[in-house]
Amino acid sequence: YLTVYNTAGDNFFFGTGDFTIEGWLYTTTVAAGARTICATRTSASDTTAGRFSIYLRAAALEFYSGSAAVVSAGTATTNTWTHFAVTRNSGNIRLFLAGSQVGSTTSFTTSMPTALNLTVGDNAAGTESWNGYLDEIRVTKGYARYVANFAAPTSAHLLL
Repeated sequence: YLTVYNTAGDNFFFGTGDFTIEGWLYTTTVAAGARTICATRTSASDTTAGRFSIYLRAAALEFYSGSAAVVSAGTATTNTWTHFAVTRNSGNIRLFLAGSQVGSTTSFTTSMPTALNLTVGDNAAGTESWNGYLDEIRVTKGYARYVANFAAPTSAHLLL
């Protein structure tokens, strides 16, 4: 897995603000247990409020924080590249697969004050490994890029 070191201490300090975490996933196996896309939680048993994981669990996209799933919805198809996005806008979490919002908008106003590193493809303990490929993972702090259905990107993110 990949570790993005949080050397400034505030890269993933979202507080109660807006954010977007998005990218492309390709899963080769649907597992009943959690398979981490990215996380600031240090392990499967880390229940610290504000730390988060984005999983695929039994093909459903899931945003997990503290000790419970905040929202879990949708179905990812195996052996297919699919764009995913998790956004928080004005305290509301939304999950998107292939540009379509899956599940319902869920209120989540918990402060996310973490100075931890971000792991991609597993948690820091190495206990929830991703099955497949991940690409173009992008974290946008302070802005919810998607608040309604959208046309999923078809090319690489541009650096502006």
